[in-house]
Amino acid sequence: MHKLLTILLLLAGVGLLAASWVTLHRHRRDAWQDAAQESARLLSVGAIADAVDSSSATLVLALNLYGENNVKTALSYEFLARTQFAAYNYTAAAINYERALASYNAVYGAEHPLALYTLTGLTDAFDELGDYAKAEHYAASAINSARAGGGEISPGAALVYAHIALLYADWGRLTESAQTARRAIEIASRSRAENAAAGLAKLALCETQTEQAPELAPDGEGHYCLEALSDINSAERPDSPLRARALLAASRANAAAKNIVQAAQQLDEASGLYARSPESNNRRTLSCAMALAEQKLHAGDFKIAGDTYDHNLPLFRETFGYNHNAVLHALADAGRVYTALGNFDMAQVVYRDALAAFDSTPGATPEQKIGLLRGLAALNAAQKNERDARQYLKLALEAAAPLDCSAAGNASAALYIDMVKLDLSSGKTKAAISDADLADAAIDKCMGYKHPLNLPHVRALLELRRAMTQPAPKE
Repeated sequence: MHKLLTILLLLAGVGLLAASWVTLHRHRRDAWQDAAQESARLLSVGAIADAVDSSSATLVLALNLYGENNVKTALSYEFLARTQFAAYNYTAAAINYERALASYNAVYGAEHPLALYTLTGLTDAFDELGDYAKAEHYAASAINSARAGGGEISPGAALVYAHIALLYADWGRLTESAQTARRAIEIASRSRAENAAAGLAKLALCETQTEQAPELAPDGEGHYCLEALSDINSAERPDSPLRARALLAASRANAAAKNIVQAAQQLDEASGLYARSPESNNRRTLSCAMALAEQKLHAGDFKIAGDTYDHNLPLFRETFGYNHNAVLHALADAGRVYTALGNFDMAQVVYRDALAAFDSTPGATPEQKIGLLRGLAALNAAQKNERDARQYLKLALEAAAPLDCSAAGNASAALYIDMVKLDLSSGKTKAAISDADLADAAIDKCMGYKHPLNLPHVRALLELRRAMTQPAPKE
């Protein structure tokens, strides 16, 4: 009897211990889950600083409860990185995304579907830091992760391709960016993905358009930018880095379309968001400065544009590199501003630098070369150097000849109109009439007179023809 009682007591003790362990384990699990949910709640309501603190505490809890190589620890690292990215702290985000990836790899192996958002986060973080090669390395792993989770035609793959398109746009690889963005949109449509993937892909197309000589693209070319901002507004928090990027792109598109008030509002909002970043010489902050100069150029406020280029263009070139598409674009715009200000020596310097960099700039397009040649023509015309101005316009026409008319924004018509202006300023009415006829032919050949892309050219040509019929002013 005594032995039986002893055995029963031992069994009861074991049962109590087991029950206590289960209860403790449940409390530990609940404690981590509650902490993770609170971090997510704080992020969702835009309490970014509190979300960073909460997710840091959640990570400490996960490390204490589960150790380094555990899926909950990986999730904790990932969420901390996400909140740091939301706080525009890209260096810290990259560090914690890499720690999350190490935990995932230890548990599941490389490129597991659960690591998809960590790999995409690493792509974005290193993109923001300007380490494009490292970002591309993680992007390749993200594609493999998406394919492992849902195949090539899946929402995950659409999202990854959209992020890669944005990376290529930042990198200056504009053709690859546009191709990848269109692939993302196609996959998003076929897989019925949410607006996020398509919105990001449209943002990449918007940025690609904007860098490719927007002065050749008349009103209405910014539709990708506006659609992207609408899609991202519905998918992202108002203060998110992706929305800030969409605002910056939409601002540039609106400035090119002469919607200056809206462009200024969007740029102010984007600049305020990027000002939160603790990163020194933040690339987006510099891009906002270039966008301000571009906006003032389109508004005709050349003094502010010139001052902005004076203060920011050297650092912008140093930060992005001397053979980057965005730098090429900025140099072309700066040349136009300095020409308008009568600072011909400075205009000559920036145009010379841009032409010298053109051939060695990856992804530089014929449209950009046309823009540079057109700017040099305007510079020489302003200096009353008609012969060289005409020669630059002829070179630009040669560059425009093989282009698809819609892709070039009917560059030939724009260039012939420039030639008419040069003719008239030189008193060559017969040449002006001949060049106006060539502009008419270019408009007719390229989409016709009623196409929205050609309407600005049609209006400009009508005004010039009226000027030809007016008597010359008396001396």
